[in-house]
Amino acid sequence: MSRHLDGTVKKFLKLLRRNGFVTTMSRNGVIKIGKDGQPFYTFHVSAKGIAPAKDWIFKEYNIDLRDKPKKNLTKREQRSNLNERLQMAERRMRVMEERYEDLVAIIKEKYEDVYEELIWNKQ
Repeated sequence: MSRHLDGTVKKFLKLLRRNGFVTTMSRNGVIKIGKDGQPFYTFHVSAKGIAPAKDWIFKEYNIDLRDKPKKNLTKREQRSNLNERLQMAERRMRVMEERYEDLVAIIKEKYEDVYEELIWNKQ
């Protein structure tokens, strides 16, 4: 594979394979996409080549792989999303605190000298 193959191109190729396309890559970094016995499309490995390839797939096979425009959220939806993210962050913090307390308890139980050193350095 070409050294130029980045994450965007890898995701696109995976999406193509899931939709039944055959993808082959040449040594010079050109990707050939198509279905067996049907027209094919070639493009150079880069993120710039993905959009024209998606357009070609839509025209030839009527499969829409093009990126959908992002929906403008209302203020209420934005607040709701923000509240959900805040709640998730709070849950993660609680779990981290519980794990820290468990770790301190294990250290205190098994390694008293290390625990005393930790407490001494903390003060």
